[in-house]
Amino acid sequence: MRMEIVLDGSKHVEIKKFDGDIQIGRRKALTDDFIRSMLSAIDEQELLNYLFEKEYLEVIQKFIDEEADVRYVGTVLENLIQKINNEIDPLEKNQYYIDLLILLLDKVDIQKIDRKGLRRILGSALKNVNKMESDSVEFQSLLLTLLNKAEVNKELSIPALSMILDVTAKKVAMTENQEELKELFFSIVTKAQNDWLEKAISTAVPNRVLCNSFMPKDIVYYQKDLISETVVIKVPKERRKVRYHDVEYKQVGHPEMLFYFHIQNQRISKIKIACVKDKILKEDTRLYHYPYSNVFGDHRVCWSYGEYKIDSLDKLQHIPYVFLSTPNNGHVNPQTRMLFEKYQNAEFDDKTLSSSNKTFAEFVAKD
Repeated sequence: MRMEIVLDGSKHVEIKKFDGDIQIGRRKALTDDFIRSMLSAIDEQELLNYLFEKEYLEVIQKFIDEEADVRYVGTVLENLIQKINNEIDPLEKNQYYIDLLILLLDKVDIQKIDRKGLRRILGSALKNVNKMESDSVEFQSLLLTLLNKAEVNKELSIPALSMILDVTAKKVAMTENQEELKELFFSIVTKAQNDWLEKAISTAVPNRVLCNSFMPKDIVYYQKDLISETVVIKVPKERRKVRYHDVEYKQVGHPEMLFYFHIQNQRISKIKIACVKDKILKEDTRLYHYPYSNVFGDHRVCWSYGEYKIDSLDKLQHIPYVFLSTPNNGHVNPQTRMLFEKYQNAEFDDKTLSSSNKTFAEFVAKD
């Protein structure tokens, strides 16, 4: 038996059946129905090869993107999962599977996955991590993200926190990277109590001496901590040579003064000047404003001093006299020139000093 198919250009095809030369049947069918009926006669591999030829890929893609019933997509995924389950070769060697995994991870919002599903995903993703030796940036980033999500500072269980600290301690014991140790050390120090720090320092350097020297002349106050020094030098009441811009004045009377210095990293970080009337200094000794120029109302100097390196107290003693020899102007105190003329060849009158309403204790206290 043979068949003849006649395409007449319409939506139908004419199908004729022959037994030898005798026609034994004739009917019409829709072209699409006829093609579907013939697909079963085509080898499956040949059919797939035909469908995935270049000119049909765009049609298939459009069907998947826009028109496919979700059931069809589900069927494709079901078959794909079955294929993966039956795969013998390692999937990580197949770039298509890797691309599929990355695409899914990129598209899925894990915040919308139920807890059971999320546990399954994380469990599956992390089950082989302990076999990996990589110390990559990605794993470090993952660790930081997980620590933040786990709210280490709030809700992390004691066993889990202990494990993290144990790993950190082992890392500290093994590392020679000073920058890493420094960063870790300072992150802990900011949270440590003072008595912990003192105990740690006394253990690490039990014979450390913060100060071991004779006090140079005229130093009336000295305090040293772990990072800085505070020094107050007393400058006696006497007449001095001064300058107002380029004009020189000789034998100008000055009151007794206190020069405050704060030193850090062998550099002067602050200078203040106050005047006193009392011969014996105590915590409640009243202070007065410097009567001339280059000193603000809060006792800070208007003067550049950052270039001086102070690696011993002896080098600090000449700084007050360098300041006093600096040219004055009328910016801070417009009366400066008049006062220079008034007290030239005369003792300074302490009764004219203006109180700053501060005591010596407040003067040396840290801001």
